[in-house]
Amino acid sequence: MKITNTTLMVAFEHDVKIGPNDSIELTLVSNAFVSKDENGNTHVDTEIGVDYINVKFLGQGIDSGYENFKEFRKSLLKLGIDFDELISNKEQEIIDSGIEDKFKLMFRDKV
Repeated sequence: MKITNTTLMVAFEHDVKIGPNDSIELTLVSNAFVSKDENGNTHVDTEIGVDYINVKFLGQGIDSGYENFKEFRKSLLKLGIDFDELISNKEQEIIDSGIEDKFKLMFRDKV
């Protein structure tokens, strides 16, 4: 057997607060894939926000079932709060923080 390439998958989480007065709290689950090319350069691909867990609105837990969460998002929209937009902004904030560079430094010797 000849191993020609390796990729390390790293799951990570961010506890975030979004919305007016940080009224929505949740844990944002993400993945990073760390690999090296044929020249030995480390590359990182991230998937930010693949799932949300431990969602709370004003301190009250929200059922994570598909239908209940869908209804929660609809009720937020009725209040003028666009959950998807808030999440997109938070994801972009995480990307802009240099998360890929951090993973390159952390795992460059592991791949």
